Amino acid sequence: MLKVREQESDSSQQIEEDWRRHRSDTYGFQNGAAVPVPTSTQPNRFYVHSATSHGAMNNVRKDLIHDFPQKTIFDFFNENDLSFDVYYQNMLATLFFKCLHKLKNAVKLHDYALKFKKHALKGKLLNYVVVEQRYFDVEVFPTNDDHPSQDVAVEQMFVKEVYEVLRKSLQWEEMAVLITYDEHGGFYDHVTTSVEGVPNADGIIGPRPYYFRFDRLGVRVPTFIISPWIDKGTGDIPFTKVVLLPITKSINYWCKLFYVALHYQQRVANILLSQAKARRIVVVTY
Repeated sequence: MLKVREQESDSSQQIEEDWRRHRSDTYGFQNGAAVPVPTSTQPNRFYVHSATSHGAMNNVRKDLIHDFPQKTIFDFFNENDLSFDVYYQNMLATLFFKCLHKLKNAVKLHDYALKFKKHALKGKLLNYVVVEQRYFDVEVFPTNDDHPSQDVAVEQMFVKEVYEVLRKSLQWEEMAVLITYDEHGGFYDHVTTSVEGVPNADGIIGPRPYYFRFDRLGVRVPTFIISPWIDKGTGDIPFTKVVLLPITKSINYWCKLFYVALHYQQRVANILLSQAKARRIVVVTY
């Protein structure tokens, strides 16, 4: 049995190496990225924009209907005279955040089909762009959020569509695109993730019966970084060196906070405005 497991592990590693070699031919990726919480969709999505799930540990509807009050990247951008837009399809998952209920932010929420391509091609994308998927099936428009039991081909066609629109944008030369996942689908992984030295970003303890302390990571997930500022053949990009992080010096604090909270390494992003190349971040979270 041990020998069989060793063979399975060797095979998995070889597949991963081949996949890495192919993917890094054209853009960058982080091979060691893991979701912040060993649980399902929404808590990990909260971390993308706020570096905490504010104690949330599941997708139970009664727990999600309450507005989440934590400070988010959207607040940081408003406070630092920077801009953001959210493009949605049939549901706004980012509306779980209380800050996006404010009237001043209502004009920053756009229908994807009507506005995204138009804004991109005219060079009107803002500093921080969030692209949301279709989370529910309707007769003509199936879900494209890359979750079971939907057709994964539909989801990957959506990634292709977003990428091709951005490549044609007048702003492509100042853009970085981040594609990441909130879970990995339950597949076997020969690499374990960290259970030590993981800081709890806000000190909140999860609800009963587990009282999770948010002190370990979840599963590894694919994380891609696509940008003209990333050299061809770049793989395993250290997040301290990703050009998309410090859009301006004024949000360098955001970089430090989110770098530590999202990736759990005791390092500080020290890239300042003078070193930043990308001026637009486009985030797609599956």
